[in-house]
Amino acid sequence: TIALDLDHTVARYHLPELYSLVYDCVVDALITDHGYPESLRVPYDTSWCAMKGLVLDLETGDFLLIDERGTVARARHGSL
Repeated sequence: TIALDLDHTVARYHLPELYSLVYDCVVDALITDHGYPESLRVPYDTSWCAMKGLVLDLETGDFLLIDERGTVARARHGSL
């Protein structure tokens, strides 16, 4: 996925891996630094990967504007 980041930079993301890494870091901090139970440490479900932002589909050239609910708010077809 290529997306415009919150600071408006264009970046290539591997979203399932990124979300999993962030989730693991937060859970580790909660357990290690704040005393949460080890039972909180469960695998992250990577079956979904939508977030607010602008996404470019490299295969079709389509731009998708994703809203805060993870749904497509606007779309524009393009070609690469």
